[in-house]
Parts: sequence; structure tokens; C-alpha cells
Amino acid sequence: MRTNRLRHPQSFKQSDPWTPKPPSSALPLADNPRDNKLAQHNHTLEERTEYGELPNVWGLGPLLDPGPAGPATATEQGVYFVTRDDQLLLARRKGAQDFVPLTGGLDKTAFAKYGRGPALSNTHAYWISERRQLVRMARKGGKLEILAKNARLGTRTAVVTAAGRDVVAFIAEIDEKPLAHVWAEKGSTTSETVRITPEGASASSVALVEGEPHPRAISLAGRYGMSPIHVRRIRTTKKQLTLEPDEVVWVGPGSHVLTEIHALGLPNDHAVAFLPTAKDFNDFGLAQLDISSDGGETENVGWYIYPNGLDPAPVATARVCGKHYVLYARPTEARPRSPQELHMAEIRGNTPQDGEIIARSRAFNDLSLASTQGGAVAAWTADKRTWGVHLSCPTK
Repeated sequence: MRTNRLRHPQSFKQSDPWTPKPPSSALPLADNPRDNKLAQHNHTLEERTEYGELPNVWGLGPLLDPGPAGPATATEQGVYFVTRDDQLLLARRKGAQDFVPLTGGLDKTAFAKYGRGPALSNTHAYWISERRQLVRMARKGGKLEILAKNARLGTRTAVVTAAGRDVVAFIAEIDEKPLAHVWAEKGSTTSETVRITPEGASASSVALVEGEPHPRAISLAGRYGMSPIHVRRIRTTKKQLTLEPDEVVWVGPGSHVLTEIHALGLPNDHAVAFLPTAKDFNDFGLAQLDISSDGGETENVGWYIYPNGLDPAPVATARVCGKHYVLYARPTEARPRSPQELHMAEIRGNTPQDGEIIARSRAFNDLSLASTQGGAVAAWTADKRTWGVHLSCPTK
């Protein structure tokens, strides 16, 4: 008799407002050092490298603790944080491998523990505030700007720069239905917001990828039943956004409120998308969808099967060291409440790879990856803290 070894996540009801809840697997780190190679959370971390297993492949910097668990995004400059009252803070990199921790007397109550980090362009940071608004602030500091209302709390924003202006994707709720939109500045005093979800459809998560010459939005219509993935090109000029026809490139299995689509642009106007979800009744894993520049349905979806289900199942992508990488968390074992491990894998072929392990924890909530000169910055939330590490490019 076959048994289901997945821990099924809660169902997704599109009409219900969503307030993120802590994942059921969020437990303290184990005291047993065999189950916990991460440094303990405090502000005087001993520098160590035994948290990872990459020394022969990457130059692995020390694991550092720039701030409490909260919405955070890795950049070449360091790790950007967003507070509950919409302050934008930077834990700046110091030298090649160090970070300057956040100061100012902020403790964990200042941050939404399970929030999503800001999307970053060269000039601005964009995020969803706790007042359900799409907001932005200049990365150098300044006044908070409200760009759109009715944004869905707990969802992620995405940004690309095209035709000299930022194009920002986000999820808004219209008549309690989640829909994907894009916002873009239009001159120095006006802007435009365009709905990209077609009539009769919905969207629970959205990503943007750069294109040649125009970007594309890739959105997930998360449902308890089948969950379509939509792709739509956004023709972008200095004065106007124009949408090309919407395409459904794949219909996946049922998803839930914490399921997110992640995507990365590839050469020749191609793209790749990653979706951590149930494959069937018995298996859960990371699906890889190769998205052609010519459009059309995605064939031969590749899967990397996890030992168990995962909720949330964080993923991040970036081009670093001249190659494309995906960073993902997966259970270490098939048993319930298994510890998790963080994998860094090169994107090649049409199937996700078994990456190199760089960290272990009881539970990872969110991941971020950014390119630097000669390497990458990875950041993640786990064990009530936000962690950061610098990875130097592989030497072989």
C-alpha cells in the first residue's frame, strides 16, 4: 500500500484575504552540533567555516549576522532591510567578507519576521508595506513614496529597468481577487499602473525578467486545483507600457498561499522559471521551466525531487561569476520536521541540479542572492536572525 509522505500545505482560497503565518516547520535550531552547523545567533559570532561544505569549490566567507529576521535583500553593497514602519536600512559590506550589523536600538519587534525583502533597482527599493501599499524609497535615502494601494500583504515585488525607467510588478487585490500589475514612472511627475492578469484569471505571485528588448512578466495563478503559469511581454518605451497577448505556458498542480514563482533571464531572450510545488500525490520538489523567446507551451518540465514537502520552500536566482545559479532550501531527510539544507546549484540543462550545501538550519524562511565583483552575497532568514555570507567565485 502506498502512503503519502508529504506534509500537505493548507488550501488556497483566492477570494480570502491573506495574512502570512509562520511556517509550521519554524523550530529553534537543534542543540546537537551534528544537526546544526550554523553559528548560534548572537551579535558576537565566532568566525567559522564548518557551516558549509563548499571550501573546495567556492571561497566561502564567514557566516555573519547583520540583523534580526525580517524582510531583507542581498546586494553587492550589503543587505537591505525593511522595517514595519517602512524604514529602509542597509547592513553594509565591510571589506571583502564582513558586514556592519544594523544599529540604532532596533530589535526583532521592528521587523515582520516572515516578510518579503524589497526589490532593488539601481536607484530605488520597492516593497509592500503593512498598510497594503506598494511603496518605494531611494536607496540613498529620502522620502517614502506611495505608488499603489490595495497591494496584497506578504507578497513579493519584482523590478527591472527598461527604456530608462523602473518597471515594477506586484500583486494587488481588486474586489478581493489577487491580480498581477505593473507600475512604471512616466516622466518626472506622473506614473502608470497596468493590470497584466487577463480577464477571468488571477495571480498569486509574479516575477519579472529582462528581455531583448522588452521585459516579460511570469505569474502564478495559485489555486487549490490546477495552477496555470502565465507569461506576458511588456513593451516598454519612455512614455508608455503596452501589453502583448497573455500566454499560459504550463499548468501545474495545486499550490497554496506560500508558493512563489521565481525567474531569471537568460541569453538570447530566453528565461528560466522555478516553482517549488507538489509534483503528484507522492512527490514534492523544484520544477524548472525553460521559457522560449518565441512563446508557446513549456515542454519537458524538469524536476528536482525533495525528500519531503516543504512550506515555505524558498528559492532565489542570480547570475554570478559569469554563470546562472539557483539557491534553494530543501529537507535533509524524508522524516517530518527534518532539518533543512541550503543548496547553491548552477543552472544548466532543463533539470534543477543537486547543488553544493552551504548551510543547514531547522527552517529557512526566505533567500536572496546577488552578484558582486568576484563572487556573490547570499542572505537568508533562519533561527530568528538574518544571515549573510560572501562567496568568492569557484576556482575550478
